[in-house]
Amino acid sequence: MKREIEESLLEKARIEEKNYNFEEAAELYEQAAEIFLNKNLKKEAAKTFNQLGLVYLYALETAKTSETFISNCKNGIKAYEIAKKLFNQVGYRLNVLECEANIFYINGFISGSLTEATKSFNNSYELFIESSKYYEQEDNKEGTVRTLSGGLRSLSYALPNCKTSLEVKEILQKVNQLGDKPWKLSKEIKAFRYLGTIFFFETLSRFWVIYAINFKSNDRFYKYLKNIFLRFKEFSELVGRWDDPRVLGMVFSASGNAYCAYGNHYAKDEKEQGEYIDKGIELFEKALIFAKKAKNSFLIIQCIFWLNWWAFFNRRLKYVQKRIFKDVNELLNLGKAYMDTPSFVYYLTNLLPAFYYANIAQMNMFTTRQRISYAKKGVEYAKKSLKFFSNAHMGIKALLMLTYSYSQLTALTTSKEEQE
Repeated sequence: MKREIEESLLEKARIEEKNYNFEEAAELYEQAAEIFLNKNLKKEAAKTFNQLGLVYLYALETAKTSETFISNCKNGIKAYEIAKKLFNQVGYRLNVLECEANIFYINGFISGSLTEATKSFNNSYELFIESSKYYEQEDNKEGTVRTLSGGLRSLSYALPNCKTSLEVKEILQKVNQLGDKPWKLSKEIKAFRYLGTIFFFETLSRFWVIYAINFKSNDRFYKYLKNIFLRFKEFSELVGRWDDPRVLGMVFSASGNAYCAYGNHYAKDEKEQGEYIDKGIELFEKALIFAKKAKNSFLIIQCIFWLNWWAFFNRRLKYVQKRIFKDVNELLNLGKAYMDTPSFVYYLTNLLPAFYYANIAQMNMFTTRQRISYAKKGVEYAKKSLKFFSNAHMGIKALLMLTYSYSQLTALTTSKEEQE
């Protein structure tokens, strides 16, 4: 049976997907999927609807408006629901589980509260891990790696929603239970895309240990950072000149965070600290270039936030001053896409200007009127950060910025009415 039309559509869709034009790719995949369905080619239709769901999942990272982001979430869930039904009809039980896992994952971004979002991400994790065990029994290494990577991704997005140290510990325990298996298996089959995403999501998750233990009196975080350096070196040697901006951006940003954290917490002297911070900033700058090539708003926001955060904390004030206004404007423009959902990137979008304005409002080099203006902006953005995260463990940073800004307003304003 000839399938020239379907194959042509799929080829065009893959090209758009490779160029990170996910919404354009989605239109083409949907056309091909509908043709397969109309011809009663259920297996082909199921696979294509599954790919359609994945493309919409990726499109969450590139959405430009809140309406588009929510629409992509709903369309992704719809595609996976259809794929799930078709996979069930043709007896592909493992694919059914993966569809369910991805449905819960996407739903985590449009849940009405942090509690609901966390529940969705945890359900997603459980289904991915269940799938991975079946794939492992069948010696399907690619399937095992794919589902383990999905499980780590779901846990990573659940962590910012945690309200207590105990919740953080429980999720980190799940990360630890996976051990080195995802990393080693990805290397074995040379699945560089999964190797990079596993590195990224595992590294992000490990950073949350600072919210779960007194890391200064415990060497666990120190060992995590040292292991991250080794893995970054190993990844770089393995992939060589491999070109996937999305994944490379993820790897470089996670490594940048590790270098800055080590320099900030464990460097033996000021010289070594400077070397680690400089290396971290350099990695973030490269990560930002990759993220922009991939049109990945999720990653751009995280890179801009941490780049300025670490630079400011480590007294790179001239560096920050050169880029902060442009960076804040870019952050706020990209972050609008996530303003109506409990998204961690929207929290970071507003936390950076809250942090910046709260700090410069305290600087005597500015006039009183300027400092009052900055403090008011600090209050405004801190409140936006807390829109969904006021009860989350992570919310403490925004609460501190809110406190600093209010304290400056109280100190700088003269009338009782203004202070109130």
